[in-house]
Amino acid sequence: MSLTLVIEWSTRRLSVATRLDNGEPTESCLLVDRFHGPAAIGLLEDHLADQNLRLDQLSEIVIGRGPGNFSGIRLAFAWSAGCMAPGNITLKAFSSGHVMAERLLRDRTECYVLGDARRGQWWGCPVNRQHLGDWELHTPDIWRKRIGQDETFSAETSRLDGVPNLHEAFPHATDLLNTRLEPEIPEPLYLHPAV
Repeated sequence: MSLTLVIEWSTRRLSVATRLDNGEPTESCLLVDRFHGPAAIGLLEDHLADQNLRLDQLSEIVIGRGPGNFSGIRLAFAWSAGCMAPGNITLKAFSSGHVMAERLLRDRTECYVLGDARRGQWWGCPVNRQHLGDWELHTPDIWRKRIGQDETFSAETSRLDGVPNLHEAFPHATDLLNTRLEPEIPEPLYLHPAV
């Protein structure tokens, strides 16, 4: 038996998913006002219990590495590292924003994915069906000029003032299972240097 566990905690929509062998995934999610570690771990434990699954059955863990919520991403990696320590569990990581963009691009040819990086900057990238852009860090004014009236998606719409065609969207754990992207380096995706 092959059991994959997926953790996507890069936004306030906390989600986990499991897939047995290559069957259909099952996802659980919880929308919180701000990241809360005990709620995330509780969601994970409840999901496994509801599916009648145990940690010792895991063969693979997949994590959304951001960009996004610093605490959620770090907790997902820390929990996974502890779970993997006994051995023989594979870890894969993907950009949360890029896998969300893949889903969004099923219904459109291009858009922007944007978020608040704090410290007076926003992170984001233009995406289209041919290319998922590189993550960039700019001031809000630069992003507003660059985006213009283009369709933009964010998990933090309330923090992105003055973006006219802005829609709320969140990465889902199942996005990480359905991606065609290559796995990335298994570490958090931070755009700001550490301070």
